[in-house]
Amino acid sequence: MISISTVRRQSRHSSRTARAALALVAALAVVAPAVPAAAAAAPSNQMRYGANLTLVVANCPSPADNAVAQALAHHARNAAAVCIESDGLSPQTAALIAEFAPDRVLAVGGESAVLPAAMDELTAAVRAAYRWTVVERLGGTSRVETAAAAARAALERPEVAGPNTVALIVANGWNSADVRTAAAIAAVTADAAVAYISPNTIADGLPAATASLIADYRPARVVIVGLADDVGPATETAVEAALDDIGQIIEIERVADAGEPRATIPETSPSVHTARAIFTAIRQGERSRVPAGDTSLPYVGISKAAGGSGWGERLWTMRADGSDRQLRSDDHNGWSWNPRDGSLGWAEVDGRLIVSTVDGDTNVLFEPAGYPVWSPDGNGVVAFGLSDSDGNGRVDRIEAYVAESDGRRIRSLGRVDYRTLLFANVPGAFWSPDGQHFAYVELTTDPDTGVTTSRAHIESMDSNAPALTLGDDVTFFGWSPDGRHITYGTSSDCDGDGRNDSQNLWIAKPDGGSARDLGLIDRIQWRSVQLWSPDGTHIAYEALDPADCSMQLYVQAASGDSGALAMARGGRFLGWSPNSTHLGSAVTVGTPGGGVPLQEHAWVARRDGSDARRLGEVQRSIDGELLWSPDGSYVAYTAVLRDADGNRAGTQPRIERSNGIGGSGVIEENGNLLGWSPGGQRLACVAHYDDDSNGVVDRRALRVHTVGSLGAEVTLVHELPDITLGARWSPDGAYIGYVSGPTEYILEWFIKRRQGSDVWFVATEGPRWTRRLMTDVAWGEWQPS
Repeated sequence: MISISTVRRQSRHSSRTARAALALVAALAVVAPAVPAAAAAAPSNQMRYGANLTLVVANCPSPADNAVAQALAHHARNAAAVCIESDGLSPQTAALIAEFAPDRVLAVGGESAVLPAAMDELTAAVRAAYRWTVVERLGGTSRVETAAAAARAALERPEVAGPNTVALIVANGWNSADVRTAAAIAAVTADAAVAYISPNTIADGLPAATASLIADYRPARVVIVGLADDVGPATETAVEAALDDIGQIIEIERVADAGEPRATIPETSPSVHTARAIFTAIRQGERSRVPAGDTSLPYVGISKAAGGSGWGERLWTMRADGSDRQLRSDDHNGWSWNPRDGSLGWAEVDGRLIVSTVDGDTNVLFEPAGYPVWSPDGNGVVAFGLSDSDGNGRVDRIEAYVAESDGRRIRSLGRVDYRTLLFANVPGAFWSPDGQHFAYVELTTDPDTGVTTSRAHIESMDSNAPALTLGDDVTFFGWSPDGRHITYGTSSDCDGDGRNDSQNLWIAKPDGGSARDLGLIDRIQWRSVQLWSPDGTHIAYEALDPADCSMQLYVQAASGDSGALAMARGGRFLGWSPNSTHLGSAVTVGTPGGGVPLQEHAWVARRDGSDARRLGEVQRSIDGELLWSPDGSYVAYTAVLRDADGNRAGTQPRIERSNGIGGSGVIEENGNLLGWSPGGQRLACVAHYDDDSNGVVDRRALRVHTVGSLGAEVTLVHELPDITLGARWSPDGAYIGYVSGPTEYILEWFIKRRQGSDVWFVATEGPRWTRRLMTDVAWGEWQPS
């Protein structure tokens, strides 16, 4: 989820259901970090609203640069082009920048075309409108190199565009009619860019910059612009040679303008008037620079604080660039994406459960319902109704309903306890992995005595199958990932103080057979149900010694063929690696009252206890202390730095192989980690900069690290406008969504954003900003891929 977030379903708790249970769990403590003073009084140029906008700028007296600028603006998303005079910005251009505050400005032309003084004036103008605007010069030593740079900006990286996809429009960069024609052809051709040749050098082959475009992009089409004069055959021969070098066999096309060459500015020179019309249409939602049929941009759902009668949140869906923005609900009682087909389900405050595709096909599934939770396969849904049965203004009854995803076979599960609601959306705690069974706690009240009894059940989606009763007073469930076992806890009292502040951990088969009591465990595990290794063969748990209630981390085989393996005395479980080979633990170092702050050091070991190694003091993040790569081969963490007196001196993102070979590598000298890309090739982090060396962080930057290339392969995405506490990659790994501003925590669960929190989206392939999507954000999740 987001925090804005895509839920990392295999490693962390969902917090949407935790929020739903707040009305019932009044005893939960809330800790809210203070809002940074800088955020409370941010200058106007630090924020913007609306769609992301790209302004492409070229020198008016340069027809060649204007042509590639127009081609670039046509193929860039939400972009428009203008030309500026050699002596700087006109009042009209300055007004355009001030009004629309573009996120990105691309200046086409080297220093001889867009003079350094003009570039400085342009930069000052856009930064005055929006401080975080990315300003980039696309230029070289000649118009050939400038065109190649603009082509790469328009087409994106070759591995993103893919081979046999793009069209390259090749023209004589010193012929005004040809460059005008090239721009016109690029405007009506999908995935097209303009490249230039020089009539003075073509006899020796294509210019290196143009030849490299052909070599890198392996175009599906090459169109040569111009009449077949003396230069024409030489150009065709040079293009053929470049295609032969890469083994690309395609027909070379040729197009010529019937008009006479012109030495003046092309008639289609970009104007402020045209750019204003384009930006206005984009802002009004009438025009979006998304190619027809482009489905590459992922969707996201966002709740915005609204102060209504439900959770007080408006529900929106939109693409990562802000296009296709739709208001789904003015006020709702919970929402979630269906993992099977990506449809969105939400509960209106009147009790209707609504299901809608992102295209807008909407149906009422059933009612009454709230806080929908889809099964892992998306074929079933459970929803909860909260009510005030005695009319005292407080929720005192929760009733659960289950149905198939199309609304058929609706049935009530009866009254359930708050833990069922709390854990309903925690992966592996409610739904079985195959989506065919779910575990819950039913509450029944004796009408004669008024005594309420809690009883744990495992129910089948097959309504004809009877429910299995596990036992009474069950506190949590945990399905093994393979669905062959289930763990659950029952209340117990280790220290005999009568408070039931511990539990007994049980493991059983889903039919209730072969139940085994694994002994006492720490009470804290009621909110840490991810005990199972991802392969379902082992569980890790924090056992209590009945003699003194001291804690020890154990690993136990699900089969029960071997005894429990002691891993760490006093150790706290930090989670399994995704490949189930390693697990992490945390052990407190130091003695209370010793004058040095107690530290909790993280350890990593194989699940048989071998190859244990200390990582040192690690900072806790929203996703935990240890961030494993998706394949489990790497572990990343944020090390806490301390000075000689034991005082905290900063934090340092690090990465190393799970097996420890090669030691750890430093990603940033100071900062914190945010999360892995879905494929595990990249790792997002925030770098901290203390510009005046006074020990206080002055600014932060979002950076992306390429795994396996320490140091050199760390890309600056953008400087951040505010503190970032969590981020989520889109399912395709092309975007990062993050939230800046205040947060709330409940029992260390990241659960909600508040007024003043902003959600931002960054395109990591660029890299550049997309936009600030919304403010006062309460929740957000990427649509499942």
